[in-house]
Amino acid sequence: MDLIYLVHHYHLFPKVIADLVRSNGVSEFHVSLTQGLWRYDQWGMPIVGAPPGAEVWAWFNSNEQQE
Repeated sequence: MDLIYLVHHYHLFPKVIADLVRSNGVSEFHVSLTQGLWRYDQWGMPIVGAPPGAEVWAWFNSNEQQE
């Protein structure tokens, strides 16, 4: 789904995060919340690895104007 669509539907996307995205020029972000151990024998390899705890990655738009 397009972020523009999601930021107006707060039952799908939290308003607090949408406000941060808009006010700080975030072009992309990734949030991972994990707990416990991954059971490789039952679930196989994870699609995307993540350490236990919380992890946030963000990419910001450039402030430079191109002519």
